Amino acid sequence: MSMTPVDLKKYGVSAERGFLPSRDPPRKLPKEFRSLERAVQEIPAWLHAGCWGPTFEKIRIPKVDPRNYSTHMQEAIFRDLNFATAAYIWELWRDEKPRLVIPANIAVPLVAFADALGRHPCLAYTSYAPYNWSRLDPSGPIEYRNLALIRTFYGGLDESGFILPHIDIEARAGQAIDGGVHAKDAAQKGDVEPCRDELWKILIALTAIVDTLKALTKNCDPYIYKERVRPFIFGTKEHSDKEIRKGIIYKGVKKYKGKPQVYRGETGAQSVIFPFLDAIMGIVHDATDELSVHLREMRGYMQVEHRALLELVEKGASIRDFVLQHPELTEVYNACIKQMVAFRIQHYRFAKAYIFNQPSKRGEHANPHNVGTGGTKFDKSLFRHILDTRHALIKSAA
Repeated sequence: MSMTPVDLKKYGVSAERGFLPSRDPPRKLPKEFRSLERAVQEIPAWLHAGCWGPTFEKIRIPKVDPRNYSTHMQEAIFRDLNFATAAYIWELWRDEKPRLVIPANIAVPLVAFADALGRHPCLAYTSYAPYNWSRLDPSGPIEYRNLALIRTFYGGLDESGFILPHIDIEARAGQAIDGGVHAKDAAQKGDVEPCRDELWKILIALTAIVDTLKALTKNCDPYIYKERVRPFIFGTKEHSDKEIRKGIIYKGVKKYKGKPQVYRGETGAQSVIFPFLDAIMGIVHDATDELSVHLREMRGYMQVEHRALLELVEKGASIRDFVLQHPELTEVYNACIKQMVAFRIQHYRFAKAYIFNQPSKRGEHANPHNVGTGGTKFDKSLFRHILDTRHALIKSAA
């Protein structure tokens, strides 16, 4: 691997914002998307009235070429198309099966923008969180107390309380990402002290991230999450309901030839932070097990440039390999790993409390409590995350 330090800006990443967009996400769409924008702004009201379906079917979008818009605006348009579609699919989740046929008025532009961005035509993490926030005080920091959502489903404190901590975490992770690439660069050059300094930067960022995650329960009640937030972020792949597993038909999209398409639901596994840190810190997952296969599949839901960065940092030796040669780095390295373990333990506890421990009720065919929104047996997968991370700890020579 080249000894040239990784240029994070080339991949749309920064120490200040991490994997969040370099500019705050657009709230307004171009005038040709005004019909979509007006409708999506009122999704909570339409869902409360039980009338989103007819409203969705009346949205008119002129034929446009996604390449005529900046990537930044493509993401905003894609976000609104995804929120509109997810609300349409799952509006009736309590009493009826989801709508599994997307009308051409939305299906065609949705797939066009997905293709332009190199992603799947479904609601995924990037649209749900990193491109779905604004600052209350534009001059203030990107942190929970200064954030608001741009799009919601039912809306309310609990939906904001679930999504916005992710934005805070993504921003705080910027220092860990920056520290990671510089620590690896120092390790490649054999520079012990610079590597130590960057590991301390990673540790400070990880500590802040864990603290933010612990605060998630403050404004998001587990029962409300299960009944008001979670139903809209499911996919169809490996869903517990066999009819839903058949997938979604995108009307008018020629390349699909009328065949249903199957995709994962929105999930935190589509965030780049921890796959990046796993690669940098030398945390290894068995390439043949179910978890590794799932994590590899999640990359198809990430932004193209972020996938490229992951592939780059996976090349060559990890920081762990360097630490094994320089025991004086073991203490700070292990402290970083312990914070990653703490994050994953807290995440595992939340998954149990917010999903598995919630009572089964009507509509469970569309909101099952035994699988994650990505269609996986989350308890097994998350527990394996913890074990793999602990395994990276280095025993002291003493």
